[in-house]
Amino acid sequence: PPPAPPPPAAGRCFLPAPQQRGAGALSAAHGEPTAMVKPGEVIWTNVPCKGDAPSARSGHTLTGNGQGKCVLFGGCGIKSDDAYAVFNDTHILTLGEPGTWDLVPDLGDVPSPRWRHTATLLPDSDGVLVFGGLCKGRRFNDTHVFSIEKKEWSIKECAGTPPHPRSHHTANRVDFEAEEESAADHKLIIIGGYGGPGSTRDFYLDLHLLELSTWTWAKVESMKGPVPTPRSDHTAALADGKLYLYAGRGWTTKTDAGFYDDLHVLDLKTYRWLEPELDDEAMAEAAAAAGGDGDGDAVPSWPSVGQQVWSHSAMAIQSVPSSYMFLFGGQNAPRRYNNAVSVFDTGRNKWETPKTITGAPPPAREDSPFGYDDSTKCLVLFGGWRQKWLDDVWTLNVAGICGPPYAVNAIEPQSGPYTGQAPVMITGLLFSESNVIKVKFATKDGKREMVVPGQYVDEHHISCKSPNFEKHGALEVNVAVSIDNEPYTVNECAYQFYLNTSAKKCVAFGPGLAAKNEVGRTYSFVIQSKDSQGHYRATGGDPVRVEIKGPSGEDQPPAKVEDTADGRYRISYSVPVAGDYDISVFLDENPNDENADSEVLVQGCPFKVTFREVWAPNRIVGVPPKVKPHMEVGVIDGKLTVVPTDKDMDLTGVKAEDAAA
Repeated sequence: PPPAPPPPAAGRCFLPAPQQRGAGALSAAHGEPTAMVKPGEVIWTNVPCKGDAPSARSGHTLTGNGQGKCVLFGGCGIKSDDAYAVFNDTHILTLGEPGTWDLVPDLGDVPSPRWRHTATLLPDSDGVLVFGGLCKGRRFNDTHVFSIEKKEWSIKECAGTPPHPRSHHTANRVDFEAEEESAADHKLIIIGGYGGPGSTRDFYLDLHLLELSTWTWAKVESMKGPVPTPRSDHTAALADGKLYLYAGRGWTTKTDAGFYDDLHVLDLKTYRWLEPELDDEAMAEAAAAAGGDGDGDAVPSWPSVGQQVWSHSAMAIQSVPSSYMFLFGGQNAPRRYNNAVSVFDTGRNKWETPKTITGAPPPAREDSPFGYDDSTKCLVLFGGWRQKWLDDVWTLNVAGICGPPYAVNAIEPQSGPYTGQAPVMITGLLFSESNVIKVKFATKDGKREMVVPGQYVDEHHISCKSPNFEKHGALEVNVAVSIDNEPYTVNECAYQFYLNTSAKKCVAFGPGLAAKNEVGRTYSFVIQSKDSQGHYRATGGDPVRVEIKGPSGEDQPPAKVEDTADGRYRISYSVPVAGDYDISVFLDENPNDENADSEVLVQGCPFKVTFREVWAPNRIVGVPPKVKPHMEVGVIDGKLTVVPTDKDMDLTGVKAEDAAA
């Protein structure tokens, strides 16, 4: 086998703990609500800690329980006397400002010293399952469980055939939903790694399942689709029923350096390695990353960060509507270490760098596994290797990208007066009923914001009234929702505050305001609204009322007002009786203030319009025709001709002289 590099990434638990609502959402990074994190922002913090801290090491595991604690086990490094050691000590980190380390006394069947093993949180959020690992050339395939509450280890005697002894593999817990008359199914998935029975050594890409209800091992004998190259020092992150395997290292050959930068996706229902469904832009990006020309002839491949990496860390975090996989650290070339953060959006199948990275990042390193604490929305890492063992603690607050387990899609209406109190309805996904719902209206730079209470309607709707934004101005804002003091949603949802309409600055025009019109016809005119500074309004929503006074009295039909949603209001009306009329248009300048009398006449009102009858009597001379049973009327030679007859006649083609006869 190739010589072992400096400590590669240990196995990790990539399944985040169940969402813990109402957990306080205090950031371990800053001791302040994660709600203060801006959309698209991540925050690095070097966390000071007290207590009985682990010595510097790598190859350990760090497993968050989603409730403010992380369990560290094993690793290799140096002891307090600077002597090299492989560890089997257990420490619990309680997140806070500062963090607190506690050394757990050995109790129960403590695993033997090891590193490059995996540790996975069990469904009860109390047990941490440790599998495999390495110590002084010997690799393991045993299974142990640590109880966070009891602080006690136990060994699990499992049925079936376990995976071959191995290290630097990955482990993930998969939760399958309950079906009819059956309980939810929980499995541990082991994939890849380096090891083998006895003294044999090889890189693997086999897939093994541990049924957690019966503690039985089973191997998936056949995987479908394009199976990746066997490897170790990779990462495998679980999101939305799929396993995202990224990069790593394998055998070195004359044609293959054995270092990878590829992404592969396994469907855990069918155990098929999927080919991507990419749009033209994504296909071109993937082809360019692979060195192709993007002409469409290449086999589709999942997008890559663009550089080889191994011994890195990765974690997929559930979000709405899609999950995100975070990538950190590792080696990009022998002894060239990395501290960049990359984010893969599993919904758009696209890699991105966070929009804003606040705080100085950790020094570049490898073999520093992620833990994740859902209560603070923080990725947590300890130690690692960069030509020496490290013992620092860092958190990466990712609330600005992942947000809470619900999302905002739209708001109706999309604009309102900056005096506030306008009713709005927010549409989204997976809202939950609560008495603590907050709706934030904030400018995109986050410097100006107002928060109002929201009301739960159903899982797709939350209602509220817009805040008074007068002190900030008529600005476009983003609307976000927080339930039970969780972080605010991070989806973009725009709302435009506008200056209230000034009726005295509005202008009216159109044929419906002409001085003379005709009875019975429908006429229209337009009100162009303007705000208090005299600028044309570009949105609608103003309550407009039309009053028509004249001879028609109570028989006058109401006018029709059409809001064209562009700052104009088209008014249509007709009158049934001739005479002089006053047309008055009222506009409510502050309709959401129940105590204000804010209905004001539009500039120029009342408009005075005179209506005349369409039919008028004319003086006719001469002797009219005698009345007979039938009358044929037509125009002959430019004259209106009336032909009385005793019976119905067809006068088609009749000439003038014949008609006279």
